Amino acid sequence: MTELRALTDQGQPEMQTARITYGTVEDPVPILVRDLFALMQLRRLRGPDDPRVRERADGWLGQLAELARTSGGPVRIVRAGPHIRVNGLRVASHAGTRLALSSLRLDLERLGAGGFEFFGGVTRDALEAFLAMWGRGGTAVTSAIAEIAEPGSRGGDVAPGIRLLPPGEDAAEAGSGSDLRNQARQAFFHALGVARSVARQVADHRVPELRKSREVVHEMVDSLTEERFSLLGLAAIQDFDPYTYQHSVHVSILALALGQELGLSRRDLADLGVAALFHDMGKIQIPKDVLQKPGCFGPRDWALMHTHPLRGACALLHYGGHGDLAERIMLVSAEHHMRFNGSGYPPLGSDWQQGLFSRLVSLADCFDAMTASRTYMRRPFTPDAVVRYMWESSGRMFDPELLRLFVAKVGLWPVGSLLRLESGELAVVVESPASTAELERPRVRILGQGPLGPVAGEERTLAAGPAADPRSRIRAGCYPQDHGVDVDAILTSHLLPAAASGRSVVAA
Repeated sequence: MTELRALTDQGQPEMQTARITYGTVEDPVPILVRDLFALMQLRRLRGPDDPRVRERADGWLGQLAELARTSGGPVRIVRAGPHIRVNGLRVASHAGTRLALSSLRLDLERLGAGGFEFFGGVTRDALEAFLAMWGRGGTAVTSAIAEIAEPGSRGGDVAPGIRLLPPGEDAAEAGSGSDLRNQARQAFFHALGVARSVARQVADHRVPELRKSREVVHEMVDSLTEERFSLLGLAAIQDFDPYTYQHSVHVSILALALGQELGLSRRDLADLGVAALFHDMGKIQIPKDVLQKPGCFGPRDWALMHTHPLRGACALLHYGGHGDLAERIMLVSAEHHMRFNGSGYPPLGSDWQQGLFSRLVSLADCFDAMTASRTYMRRPFTPDAVVRYMWESSGRMFDPELLRLFVAKVGLWPVGSLLRLESGELAVVVESPASTAELERPRVRILGQGPLGPVAGEERTLAAGPAADPRSRIRAGCYPQDHGVDVDAILTSHLLPAAASGRSVVAA
């Protein structure tokens, strides 16, 4: 405790001043898209000769030149289904980019264009010609679209160094949905392997390999950007692995998804993911008879469990951890059971403020721990009940702003919820809603009745039906045990069909 206090007392003021603000976007790709949209809007309002428009245009051209230099080729901004991709990478939608992405995608879709391609050396005059054409719309754009729509067209030059791309380019950029789902599965199981490996290293008093952990977190960041539903869905299945390892991976995925929504940079996301992966390292030093105790904890058990946050932080300190990443891991380990109002454990002092990473991990940790309870509790919490409990604890246990973002991400009926629809059908949520407008209308798997109990039937997106249709409305949440449903089997059949072959969805 003394060593940790000395370290954090020395580093805390610096980390406080450098703390990331909500909605910050630091990666060059989303900045480029966001600022192009801002430039288009400013030009429409103030005209091409306004000094602020010229200044912003010069700044955007500098960003474009730098991205073209680092990517070694032209910069392609294309419409890929409901998304915008830059040089093949989908730009994540969050508070800092959502309006820009939506507007650009709708403009391209409405006009029938696939996207833009910018080559190096674009001048301000060329950019102005492009913006003028786009701003006029109407015949100026439709005639350009008509030219590039000719069979075999690879696009048309609309200004020196700027090309309009035909519709259909998005198909080449989008990649295979099944390939993206496979990548998400590989990232998940790779993370499980790393979590087990790190646990063994700590148990054997060896220095944990942070580099491998950072690599697997980068895989998860990429998967969340490309195909978030699969990775978030896998984080809802509770029977892959011993709880502590699987829990750490789930918490890392959930924290990363929330960090992306905040617009954290890729480097900060990597640090957040690794810190979340190691947040429970201190549990390795807790006796197994306490960790795996089937009944209620007594005072001695709770006293031991309350030591694991500092045990984890001190373990990394003992093994020689140093640098920004090691400090972040230690702080997240020490702070993840603190509460937003300063209560919780361990008691680190009335002046101690829980850091941003710790607040993110605390949310993810609580949600996964409570939803995982269904594997050992007689009357476990359902995912929707966990969301309601967390919402009622807003401002006391959790940061209200982060909690709102979290609920928007997982939905009011998270993956794994068993629902009774107004039509009388039972359904299991298999994908969270795509937007906040659909919080109460996720994608579900309808359950039918077989000779031995419930069987998985058709998939249905509740948001696709009209609000008046009972097939699209939720009546209530249900306890799986009351209906003999194995939720993990349903999710496994949806996300890992090969692994689910022959597995019953009837609860044992």
